[in-house]
Amino acid sequence: MRKVDGSKLYVNLKSLELFSHSALGKVVTMDGDNMPFMMWPDRSPCHLANMYMLVLRNRPGRGGRGLSREGSNGGSIGEAASKISPLIRYCYRNGINFTEMNDGHFSEFIDELRREQVVGGAGELKRTENTITAIGRVCLDFLNSVGRFFGLPDFVAVDGVIRAETKKYAVQINGKKAYRDYLHHHSFSSGNRLHKRSPISAQNIGMLRRAIDESSSCQFIKDRQHVLITLLENTGARRGELGKLMVSDFMAALTMVDPMLKIHTLKRGGGTRMIPVSRMVLQQVSDYIKFERRHVVKNTIGLDNDHGFLFVSSRSGERLASEGISKQIEKLRIHAGISEQACAHMFRHAFITKLFVMLIERHNIDNPDGFRRMLITTKKFAFEVLKWTGGKSIQALDEYIDLAFAKVENYKATVQAVDLARYMQIFDQGLCRLTDNLERNRDVDCFLRDFKRLVKLRDADFGAARKDTE
Repeated sequence: MRKVDGSKLYVNLKSLELFSHSALGKVVTMDGDNMPFMMWPDRSPCHLANMYMLVLRNRPGRGGRGLSREGSNGGSIGEAASKISPLIRYCYRNGINFTEMNDGHFSEFIDELRREQVVGGAGELKRTENTITAIGRVCLDFLNSVGRFFGLPDFVAVDGVIRAETKKYAVQINGKKAYRDYLHHHSFSSGNRLHKRSPISAQNIGMLRRAIDESSSCQFIKDRQHVLITLLENTGARRGELGKLMVSDFMAALTMVDPMLKIHTLKRGGGTRMIPVSRMVLQQVSDYIKFERRHVVKNTIGLDNDHGFLFVSSRSGERLASEGISKQIEKLRIHAGISEQACAHMFRHAFITKLFVMLIERHNIDNPDGFRRMLITTKKFAFEVLKWTGGKSIQALDEYIDLAFAKVENYKATVQAVDLARYMQIFDQGLCRLTDNLERNRDVDCFLRDFKRLVKLRDADFGAARKDTE
């Protein structure tokens, strides 16, 4: 057997043009930018896997724009490439062609995924059952595509060579119910819906904040990490969407009477959405842009070559990839000593839960079922929710409804408007940072200047919130 390479089994091809068809003597191409190119572990091309990538390229996605290829990993198609990579390694290691796979092989493959441990993790399993099921479903879809290509209709079927059952789940698309298929194998763990991450707790956010001030001596990294946490808390953006934020987006928001921040949506077929943002948040980000970010860009790539992305690398000045954002949170989690999971996407769960609390309060909804009915029957209400969250469908947001009602029971009616509570929380967090800086630097004049500015921005946000509820 040839030498096995343990590195990633695909690369994303830039500026790729794919053949579409010939017409009137001319070759017509289609965009293939950022498509994954699949390889065997010995780095030779894996042709059947690359054909599957083309199948995914042409598979209709949300919004009629096809599956996403955005981001450094290639979006939804890149995620599929990552999920079939373990199967490619299994077949390579055992000398099995994809068409030679049988039900026993697939069960063994899933069992290997289940037994694999983290390197140096003292027996810690590498994957959860939910992750294994997610990988298995994509691998079944890939093998089903292989079977169709070779004219084997029963290769993946209920009584096929690989025994898999087609199941359906319902989704809401433009207010109408639609059904999507997925493949299920008996080797997957029992349990229907995959478990979703819980919202990150306020306590863990506070621990991450303290870890920022304790873990680095570089002021740029501290400011960048504080801005990252602030935006995760207050925008509900996905990590890939944060990576696409531009300096110009914040400068534009600063000029608005009612500040709105543009976010590039990675789901729902792409596009952008505008969400309300606090003036205190904008000011914190503005300070980072004007001082620490500008200093790093000037000393690395130069101001004339500034690409305009908000988050940049401290070493190169280039755009910080979405994977870098995840690594920042993971490092802070470890330094803070947080034992449970704490990742960037959990901030999104917390944001959407808080948003639902606000909507429940504003619309005086009494119970979860009433909220669900309002989402389904009131198009304007549903549009507002999807606009704020960038969600793929109303059904995908269903899990947050019960979480939100649990929150309402805990602090309902403590303030006149949930907006005021949210702005007060931002103010308290800003004041804590100012106090910490005062204790370290003993610069009273700087503290007073920043405190007065923070109070002024808070009062402006409060005024806007009260105006909205009148």
